[in-house]
Amino acid sequence: MSTLLSEARKKVAKDPSKPPLWLAGNSYPLLRLRWEEEDYKAKCQKNKNNRNTDEANRACVHSGGSKSAATLRLEFIQRFGRPPTFLEMNEMMHKYADSGEWTGTRAEDVSRLTQIFVEEYNANQQRLPPHRRDNDEIRRNKISLAFVKNVGGMNRGRKFAAGLHLLCMKVTQVD
Repeated sequence: MSTLLSEARKKVAKDPSKPPLWLAGNSYPLLRLRWEEEDYKAKCQKNKNNRNTDEANRACVHSGGSKSAATLRLEFIQRFGRPPTFLEMNEMMHKYADSGEWTGTRAEDVSRLTQIFVEEYNANQQRLPPHRRDNDEIRRNKISLAFVKNVGGMNRGRKFAAGLHLLCMKVTQVD
């Protein structure tokens, strides 16, 4: 709805005599009055400025569109027969499907740092005799903890940005 109204406002700004056809009844005159109010213009400018900050540019925008993380997770399970890893969820949530580009630098940094951890962890495990290597559950837990740390760790008792990723697998502390 927000996108539709934004596009309608842009169209009206170009030619006020030709509002979008989907604006029915009395809604167009009311919207036009609202768009002309100073508090509305100030709010729009404030939001525009906020979108152009360094913090906003580093933000992790979700690229799933109307699909929630839970829906993307279920589709992954149906397709591959297993739950996605943290890295796979991160890519599904923060990469554009059509271009493969990251939605922001933060998600890309988390992926890169976690991938470095995984490569170092795997190399260290290969140096050990087979009977001393971590089993799959311990391996998943260590990688999950590294991901959560790279995301930002604990924040007010919650794992920041891990959200439904935590439903992907059980995360336990491993010494």
